[in-house]
Amino acid sequence: MKIIFSLLSLALSILVSAQNNVPIVKSHTNSIDEKSLREKMKNDGLSSTAIDELIAKRKRLFDQSIQVKTVNPIPYANCDNMGGENGWSAWTGDVGTVGSCTFTMTPPAGIPASPNFVLTTGTGIDPCTPGPTPGNPPLPVVAPNSGHTSIRLGDPQQSGSVVEQLTYPISVTTQDTFLTVDYALVIEDAGTGHTVCEQPYVSFCIYDSKGDSVPCGYFRYTGGPNIPGFFQGSCNILSTPYYKPWSTFNVDLSAYIGQTLSVVITNADCTQGAHFAHSYWDFSCMTEALKPEYCGGQSTTLCAPANSGSGAYSYQWYKNHTVFPGGNTQCISAIPQKGDTFSVAVQQQSGCSFNMTYIPQDTCDVTFSSTIDICKNINTFPNPSGGVFSIKFDEATTFHLDIYNLVGEIVYQSKFNNPKNIIDISSQPNGIYFLKVKTDKGFAVKKIMKE
Repeated sequence: MKIIFSLLSLALSILVSAQNNVPIVKSHTNSIDEKSLREKMKNDGLSSTAIDELIAKRKRLFDQSIQVKTVNPIPYANCDNMGGENGWSAWTGDVGTVGSCTFTMTPPAGIPASPNFVLTTGTGIDPCTPGPTPGNPPLPVVAPNSGHTSIRLGDPQQSGSVVEQLTYPISVTTQDTFLTVDYALVIEDAGTGHTVCEQPYVSFCIYDSKGDSVPCGYFRYTGGPNIPGFFQGSCNILSTPYYKPWSTFNVDLSAYIGQTLSVVITNADCTQGAHFAHSYWDFSCMTEALKPEYCGGQSTTLCAPANSGSGAYSYQWYKNHTVFPGGNTQCISAIPQKGDTFSVAVQQQSGCSFNMTYIPQDTCDVTFSSTIDICKNINTFPNPSGGVFSIKFDEATTFHLDIYNLVGEIVYQSKFNNPKNIIDISSQPNGIYFLKVKTDKGFAVKKIMKE
């Protein structure tokens, strides 16, 4: 029976990670049991030539682990720099070799200059995708809707018992309370000749300052068929690869404001040297309380985060702590009133959930810089109206009037000498408009509504 180890849900992985997760021990020895390793590779179907090449590659990695110099990593960094848009920032990288339930790493030394650590750009598609089955999705090398750069960990289609690891020290602020992780995986199925510890795998974990994993911040996948969300790839080296297209999950970090957490990504080939894994990553953060803009009296759309891959989230919206009618979709339409608060409870497929708060800001109810008392000197009536307004100015003076729509276009201009005048914008669409009155004493702005 084929042994396949796959933690399909973040919730399950959190439950098992503390007690039952496969222990990973970093070792700094520089020796291998070459006889045993050759026997395993031979049983795996590799030719003598391929075995010689992989053994030599592994020995070179051990030699390099002695030569790499350690640099002092940045002690903490903001979430904004995690996605590679500004270079590697505070990421540090390790590379080494993987054994059965252990791996040997070089000390952290910035980002090694190698094909194992790449900032991807452009419109390219991973060479293992979209696979042999018509209709399967491709895997872009840059996360959709996440800027122009992503991170690739691992050298595609290259095995050799190599393990790569990236670490980022994120300092959590009030602006970083929700970490969004976009990821995509390509993992070759090593088959029945490998134990759980010998399979290629990809893992992700966020650790707090005590070394404990953050709730809903851990997962681990290994290769194999029939895993939900995975598709068969097309770059068979020794056996069938499977890939997970870009997917998303969110981690609530609000309990860690003021702390520095460690984000650790591990990408490992199989222990016997013949099967590979590589992965793609992108990151962004959001604040706990968003302040979307709207214009008083008009409908606005509020949207919660969504999974970019397979597995939809479920939603429940609330307005002022009361269930919002029909609010079980990612986006809702509402007409906010001043002081309204909206919130949404988001349930991820893993069972992990988080909540977000929205405090809409009325951009039309603004106090402009003004040298005239709006309430005292300018009156418009009726307001709202069908487009014909009376405007009364308390002083007998000359004033210039400009009317702007919401996109800043002037739709009406005039010059008046009388204290009371009629303005007509009935030909304009319904909506919010702004009156800007200018006199020799200054200017003022007032909002009107055509309906």
